[in-house]
Amino acid sequence: MATADRLPVYSSNATPEQRVARERWRQEQEHLIDVLIADQVPLQHASIRCGCNRMVTWREMHRCLYCGIWFCAECAQQHFGFRLPAVVNG
Repeated sequence: MATADRLPVYSSNATPEQRVARERWRQEQEHLIDVLIADQVPLQHASIRCGCNRMVTWREMHRCLYCGIWFCAECAQQHFGFRLPAVVNG
């Protein structure tokens, strides 16, 4: 997926259209989680799509307490503004 197709990681560098897209993306993620819960999908099999368009298992995702969007490890490091040590990052 091209970089231009990715959701912006920060709200501060997003255009108004991208902010709307981020909110829509958050709502779609929440809907997918609701469907997984309703279908009683076991957590070890549940996956969520990140803004970079990668499907990642639920346990490997990181949710921002402020914007509510789930991120894969790579996008989470950008969003939260720091890099995890190589030992933790795997």
